[in-house]
Amino acid sequence: MHTFKSLLSEQAILIPMIQRDYAQGRRDVHATRVRQEIVEQLKQATLYQKGLDFDFIYGAVREGALRPLDGQQRLTTLFLLYWYIGKYRKSNLPSYLYHFTYETRISARDFFNALRDKEIVEISNQPLSSVIHKQKWFQEAWLNDPTIQGALTMLDTINETFKDVPASEFPDLEFEEPNVTFHYLDLDTFQLDESLYIKMNSRGKPLTAFEHFKAQFEQMLEKNGWIEEQQEFAQKVEVKWSDLLWPYRDLKTQTIDSAFLNLFRFISSILVLQESDSEFDDQEDLFTSVTIPERFKVIYQDCESVRFLFDALDAWSSADVMVQDFKKYVESIPLINQDLLTRLLTGKLSNEDQFIVYAILLLRQNELNENIELVRVLRNVIEGIRQNNQGVYNSNLRFEMFGSLYKQIKQFITKDGTIIERLERLETPFNARVIEHEIEKQVWLTEYPQFKSLMYQLENHPILKGLTHRVFPAFMRHGEVAAELIFELLEASPAQVSRAMLAIEDFDLVIGRSNLGPRYVFGGTKYKGYVWTNQLGTDEQEEEKQLQLVLDRLIDYLLEIEGEVSARLKQVIDDWSGDRDWRYYLIRYDNMLTDKGHVFTLQGKNAWQMERLNGVSLQGSHANPIYFEVAEHSPEVTVEEVYYNDYSEMTVNGTTLFIVDGVWEVEGDYDKEALQRLVDSNEDLVEQGIKLAHWFSQKSQIVTP
Repeated sequence: MHTFKSLLSEQAILIPMIQRDYAQGRRDVHATRVRQEIVEQLKQATLYQKGLDFDFIYGAVREGALRPLDGQQRLTTLFLLYWYIGKYRKSNLPSYLYHFTYETRISARDFFNALRDKEIVEISNQPLSSVIHKQKWFQEAWLNDPTIQGALTMLDTINETFKDVPASEFPDLEFEEPNVTFHYLDLDTFQLDESLYIKMNSRGKPLTAFEHFKAQFEQMLEKNGWIEEQQEFAQKVEVKWSDLLWPYRDLKTQTIDSAFLNLFRFISSILVLQESDSEFDDQEDLFTSVTIPERFKVIYQDCESVRFLFDALDAWSSADVMVQDFKKYVESIPLINQDLLTRLLTGKLSNEDQFIVYAILLLRQNELNENIELVRVLRNVIEGIRQNNQGVYNSNLRFEMFGSLYKQIKQFITKDGTIIERLERLETPFNARVIEHEIEKQVWLTEYPQFKSLMYQLENHPILKGLTHRVFPAFMRHGEVAAELIFELLEASPAQVSRAMLAIEDFDLVIGRSNLGPRYVFGGTKYKGYVWTNQLGTDEQEEEKQLQLVLDRLIDYLLEIEGEVSARLKQVIDDWSGDRDWRYYLIRYDNMLTDKGHVFTLQGKNAWQMERLNGVSLQGSHANPIYFEVAEHSPEVTVEEVYYNDYSEMTVNGTTLFIVDGVWEVEGDYDKEALQRLVDSNEDLVEQGIKLAHWFSQKSQIVTP
């Protein structure tokens, strides 16, 4: 998969003499419609990063330059777009554009070179083509070149589409690009020369990537002596497999080419990744390479692999059967992508998708297609392969894991045994604690099958995502009422839930360290998943966190109270009475913890010296939330947010106040009346024991609360 920059970064592009003129700039009705559609798509790809697939570019490298034989029109359009953005709008032409030139005519070559090299003197209220035409360096004879005419027309269309967009909204092309990608196929790989392309193109039928692939694959089968397989492939690819994929054909070309190649890539990748000595560096390299003859000759070097491919393609007898099969799984297990089949046939499977599709394929091949339970459990343990990223769990599925995962999934699905026995055979990179929990659930559900439906509902919640280890103890104790309460808590105000949790007991969810102390997460929308599915640790780690204790006690406590969940949470908060430490303020005051969720630093939990971060690190602005509470009641107060390792402060009429090691420090010019109003309005926050006389006794004075 290439972008314009990545292709130009590998070698220069030279449009060869055999190419026709630049047709996308013609002015007939058809070309105008096509041009307008393309430029509108380019606008979406440029400004909103909407993906645009420019299909395949064919060519061969000669004398150090790529000479495209198919794709010249698209490459020229991209050059004009990048020139428009880089030079005309942002006055910063990316260096790689100097690697693009024309050889069709001397005039075309000189024109494109001049666009890059010469300055553009702006002329108001003129089409861009006229502006270029009136430059001193523009040669009148160039107007006789159809390619130059077309390029000027295309630039006018681009300018009309983008002229109202501020220059600042365009990407910096040295570092980012419009989201336009394409595949490049080197004709040398297929041992084809330019004459074949010219011959096919002359009668209006250029070879497609799919036609190349079919011919080469059949030749490989024949060369290996697998005549029956060669005949089977030739017949099924044109009839049975074509019928299977017909609903997913390209509506413009009316072919199943893309769908078939995507399915072929997926199946081939499974075969490759189960070999420990894979020659591919990453997943993208694998997926873009398996249809190249030299690659698939290695993948399908034995007939058993060919049979696996054919059996996979034969797994579903018809398109309707395939659709209904996938529908059954996605409807029963909501957290699976609902467009899973479409993703497979358009080459857009996520890492998680790939393993689920493989499981579904194995179940179909082994006539186990009614066993949805296996896919559900597999979904859970795949979700458990994750890592903490600043208080948010991200998938930790990495390319180097795929081979092991495919092997274990094959064993999990096809080898006989109960679900527990299948789970016990799973190894790294699956998470051992997640597997332990899945086994624990299976044992319990075997004894209490009446709770399966509720258990599935908990698993399917978008916050829990199959990872129910933190809520399972309460569910085992209380059953249905606990499940109902858990659902309510997951939808309740996150700030209120966090305050109630802190009222139950202090809990430590540390996501990292800083110069201002450990960085804590207490909840909020952003961190719901981190709190409610927090990774199980060792006994010592669990004792330090106290999270399980807090969640269990909170659920037990709330089940003893009647009323709406918000009222019950409020009662837990109001019933709390504890030391006047940092936790007191988070529990008692509404604005300290927000529904959004924040990261806090605490320099010793018995002090008030905390900072609420606007990001996840000290690189973002931060301030002590107590100051914001004071400001809520005192309009004269201004909170000074800071960055990096500084502590925040607040000011009132020139007097600066800040908390250090649990005490208030006051410095600066004094306004006695303003400070008196501050104390009167915030007796609880600044402590009733503070005496104004302390503040005025000297220019800088530490006042003990």
